[in-house]
Amino acid sequence: MKSLPRGAVSWAFYDFANTIYSAVVVTVYLPLYFTASAGRAAPLGLSATLSMVLSGFLIPPLGRLSDRTGKTKQYLLISTLACVSATAGLSWAPSQPWLLAGFVAANLLFHCSLVFYNSLLPVVAPPERQGFVSGLGTGLGYAGVLLALPLAHAADIAFGRRWVFLVAAALFLAFSLPLAFRVPERAATQPQKIHWRQTLALLADNRPLALFLLGNFFAVDVLNTFILWISVFLKQLFSVSQGVLIQTILALNASAFGFGILLGKLTDRHGARRIYLVSVGSLALVVAGSAAASSFAAAACGIVLLGGLSVAGIWTAGRKAVAELAPPDRIGECFGLYGLTTKVSAVGSATFSLLADAGGYRLAVLSQLLPLLAAYFLVRRTASARVNGTP
Repeated sequence: MKSLPRGAVSWAFYDFANTIYSAVVVTVYLPLYFTASAGRAAPLGLSATLSMVLSGFLIPPLGRLSDRTGKTKQYLLISTLACVSATAGLSWAPSQPWLLAGFVAANLLFHCSLVFYNSLLPVVAPPERQGFVSGLGTGLGYAGVLLALPLAHAADIAFGRRWVFLVAAALFLAFSLPLAFRVPERAATQPQKIHWRQTLALLADNRPLALFLLGNFFAVDVLNTFILWISVFLKQLFSVSQGVLIQTILALNASAFGFGILLGKLTDRHGARRIYLVSVGSLALVVAGSAAASSFAAAACGIVLLGGLSVAGIWTAGRKAVAELAPPDRIGECFGLYGLTTKVSAVGSATFSLLADAGGYRLAVLSQLLPLLAAYFLVRRTASARVNGTP
């Protein structure tokens, strides 16, 4: 840790901040809050899909914008403040339509901010340390959940569930401050305007990057679905209390914290795409095991152990894989494409909710195996490729 470049730990703490939003709002409280009042899952699933598809189409031009303006950090701070404001506003939503509209806005801004955040990785770490720094961010992100969920639970008990969103917004803002003050701006390396045809030419010339991004689309589709619906799935199938759900989510995040640090080191040592494949395989086991589990204990054990490896590995190795495969002067553009695959990959959230309403939650979970198989096959084809001398 002492040998890390200046700003690396501050950069990683932004993961600590933004995962608070993901866990408190997206994974636990908004699904429980909405389904308890609405009695069905589809409106929330469709809203999540809408927000992510919209952000997916915005992210590539935002990535190109950061390449040519030299204002990556400035854009990150603006989008973060806007997301924090929208998240806090959920506590004052007067009706279900307003709640969904606020969620669409907050989720859209949250996912748009990530392209700027990821594009700062080369600023704070040299290539040989990017896997570790990415893993440190992933690990700290899940450590942030260990702090945030107990505080959110306390706010829920003391003030009511709707005020949890205000707590999440305040924590997100507070832990974004180290990046704001200690991470340097990213200089513009390619000031001329980049058109879509140049982006398509980049993908045509860099086949491993194109295959990886397509595979990432399918893998993150499942991961986003897992994050959004895990609490509702466990509650519907096993009738566990909210306290037990929070303990399970905390255990999952503790597991992901440890795996984030470990897999960051292994990514630097063995290559990002190899670690990515291990993570996709682990997620497939979680999906199959959860669909077949006959007890809460069995489902929770698989989710905590293998789920922690999956979520940590896909994010940690995914960011490093893009840094390995991207031309150095087009890193923002490539992270924009990476963001497109992670945001447009929201089909699973809507499909899951529709299948859950029509055929039950076990069928909905089992449906996620198909995109994982596609992801494994596509990324496997890039695992031994060499781009710019990097395996």
